[in-house]
Amino acid sequence: MTKSPPLKTNVVELACISDSKITNVSLYNGLAEITRVCTPQLKDGDNKVIISGLPNVLLPESLRCVPSSLLPPASTFLWLIFMLQSRGPWSLHHS
Repeated sequence: MTKSPPLKTNVVELACISDSKITNVSLYNGLAEITRVCTPQLKDGDNKVIISGLPNVLLPESLRCVPSSLLPPASTFLWLIFMLQSRGPWSLHHS
């Protein structure tokens, strides 16, 4: 009996700032919820998405990645939604 070769996982590396776009910001008392959208190049099968450059004030338990299942895999949108904790008055900058 022959063994099937192990399935290879496609690794996609994204930089938070350059590979995604902020689509929504909601401010709360001491918190902000940020929604970013990116379009990773996913392949059929397993995909591992690695996102670098996330803010250091991100609350890890708030991080959600929500895929859009309405589009084909090669053009799937991925929504990154996370909360930031304020370390002082909010200062929003647009670049």
